[in-house]
Amino acid sequence: MYHNGTARIAAQGEELASRLDRTSDRIEELQRELAGKRVAWRSEDGLYRVAVDGNGRLLDLDIEPLAIRSAHPEKVGPAVVAAVIAARRAAVEVARLRWQEEFGSTTILDSMLPESDEPGDR
Repeated sequence: MYHNGTARIAAQGEELASRLDRTSDRIEELQRELAGKRVAWRSEDGLYRVAVDGNGRLLDLDIEPLAIRSAHPEKVGPAVVAAVIAARRAAVEVARLRWQEEFGSTTILDSMLPESDEPGDR
């Protein structure tokens, strides 16, 4: 009887390990898929355009010359940071939808995201 219980626990452990491997493979596949997506964001004033992939990696940043020639060019840095953060937030929403489709939940994704992407919160 003791042997049957041990065999059952071993089989359950093997099944769990197999399920974890399959889930890990699905996560890696989804991350590759998201890396191929492009999420674009444009500031309300049209001076800044940012593109990130579905994982939030910066792909492109375009600053209109007017932003630099303005009376307050010192505002460019904070505006660029705000634009990148906004684009990354949009990418997170794209990823959340895709994770929800794939896994029925965003719990795994949420555990991988930083709590904040605001400057100074790190």
